Amino acid sequence: MKAADNTIDNSNKHRFSKKFFYIAVHLPLIGLFCILGFYIYSFNLTFLLLYIFFALISILFQSYCCAFQECPYIGFPSFCPGIGGFLILSSYLALFVKKLPKSKLWFNLSASIAGLSAFVFVIYPVFFLIKLNLLSPLLYLLLTLVYIISFFSLICPGCAIVKICPGGVFSRKIRKCDNL
Repeated sequence: MKAADNTIDNSNKHRFSKKFFYIAVHLPLIGLFCILGFYIYSFNLTFLLLYIFFALISILFQSYCCAFQECPYIGFPSFCPGIGGFLILSSYLALFVKKLPKSKLWFNLSASIAGLSAFVFVIYPVFFLIKLNLLSPLLYLLLTLVYIISFFSLICPGCAIVKICPGGVFSRKIRKCDNL
């Protein structure tokens, strides 16, 4: 990493070493998102479209963050260890977004919007699960909490840009690896 401008030295492509673990954790998670989508659709198509909208907004704004940080996982055949599984798409969209001018203000705004959208994407199904029974939303939130703790403690530390990525900074704060 270059200390002066907080970017990554991409001269040597970084390989994410926990690919199998990442896939093993995220395939069931993506399956859960799909099942939740079908369940939300049972109420109304508009509710499903809103659920998808939150995911797409998160993906779109995260792609600017990937491009701004010159993430070595951008594009194919790189493997992006993005949170939630669906944010992997950001690394491909970043191929197009990286042509935009870089701005720290726009990066901060994009990171905030992506994070907020991802948060809403995760919380939104709770309102529908409550209609099913009281145990379902509690179980869903517990699974989500276990996933978040697992991701930030087991997957995030293996990423090449853990020191500058908003998720990596958060991961380091909760693991108390650095004095931030």
